Amino acid sequence: MLHLRRLALAVSAAALALGCATQVAGPDGAEPTTSTQSSASIVEGSPQAYGVLGLLNAPATNLHVLDHLVPLNRRAAEELIAHRDGADGIFGTADDNPFDDMLEVDAVPYVGPAALASLLAYATSEGYVPSGGDLLGVFDNVAFTVDEATATLALVNTASVGELDDDVGLDSRAVNSIIAARSIGSLLQLQSLYFVGQSAMLKLREYPKTLGGTTPNGMDCDAHTECQSGLCAGLLLPYYSHGYCMEAWTANSFYSSGATVIGDDGAAVTNTISVSGLATVPMDVVVDLEIEHPRPQDLRVVLHQPGGASAVLWNHQANPPSHIVAPSGLEGDNMVNGDWILEVTDTVTGQSGTLKSWKMWISSNWD
Repeated sequence: MLHLRRLALAVSAAALALGCATQVAGPDGAEPTTSTQSSASIVEGSPQAYGVLGLLNAPATNLHVLDHLVPLNRRAAEELIAHRDGADGIFGTADDNPFDDMLEVDAVPYVGPAALASLLAYATSEGYVPSGGDLLGVFDNVAFTVDEATATLALVNTASVGELDDDVGLDSRAVNSIIAARSIGSLLQLQSLYFVGQSAMLKLREYPKTLGGTTPNGMDCDAHTECQSGLCAGLLLPYYSHGYCMEAWTANSFYSSGATVIGDDGAAVTNTISVSGLATVPMDVVVDLEIEHPRPQDLRVVLHQPGGASAVLWNHQANPPSHIVAPSGLEGDNMVNGDWILEVTDTVTGQSGTLKSWKMWISSNWD
C-alpha cells in the first residue's frame, strides 16, 4: 500500500513546473522562441497552465497589463492581445479568439521562455493559478481539485501494478496503459490513455483519500494531508491560526454556468447558486468569476450569503480579481446551506457585459 507521505513527495515535477528544450532564434531578434510546445513552457493541464490561460483570457487583461504590469516585451504583449481580440481588435465581440491551451500561447510571435515565465509569475501573484482545494477542472466527467490532482498524479506515477490493479481496482488494461505512459505529467494526459475513462478517473481520485493522515476530525491542522479525512477546513481564514480536520463531505464545489447579461442601466442582475449537503456554517469560501465587460471598473459585484450577510467582491477596480479567497463581510456563524446570490451592477451607462459563469468552493463546520 502507498502511504500518504510517499504520495506527497512523489508528485512529478513536470506537472507543476516549467520545462526546458532546445531554443531557436525569435523573429526580428526578439527573445528566443522554441521548436516545440515543451520548450520552457508550462505543462498542459497543470494549475500553472490554467492560471496563465485565465490571465490571458480575462476581461481585465489588456495591453497595459501585459506591457507594463506583467511586464512583457511590447511586441509580445501586442501579439497576444491581437490574437485574443480578433480581427476587429475589440474584446468581447464575435471574432474573439481566446486561448484554448498553452500550445496556442507558445505559438504567438515574440512569446518565448522569458515571456512565459513572466506570465506565470504575474498570474500567480494575481490569484489566477488555482491551488489546494480550488477546482482544477473536469476530466472524463470527474471534477478534481488541485490537491486531488496532485495526489492522483503521485499515485499513477509511483504505484505498482498490483496496487493499481488490486487496491485501486482498475481494469488491467487501464493499468497497462498507465504503466506504459509514465511519467504522466497532467490529468489531461491521464484521461487520454486507452481504457482510462470516468470510472477509472473516479477511482484514482478517491483512492489516495483512503490512505489519509493521522489527525482525527475536530483537531487542529495546517494542511489537508495531515487529516484522516483529507480535509483541513479553515486554512484560508485570516483570523484562524490553524485549520480543523473535518469530514471530507463538509466541503464541496458549486457552479453556475448560465450566462447573464449585465445591462448598463444601473439595474442589478443576480445569479444564484444553491448550496446543500454541507454542515451548518461556512469556513473557507473561494469565489471564481468569469465576467466579460469592456470596462470592469464600471461594475460592483456583491456576494450575498444565505441569512443576509454580504461581501463586496468587486468595487469599481480597473483590474479586479477573478479569484477571490475568503471575502470579508461573510458571517462564519450564519447559514452555509441555501441560496448564495451573486449581484452584479453596472453603474455607468455606455457599455454592457456578460456574467458568463461563476463558482464557489466552500468548506463548512458545525455551529
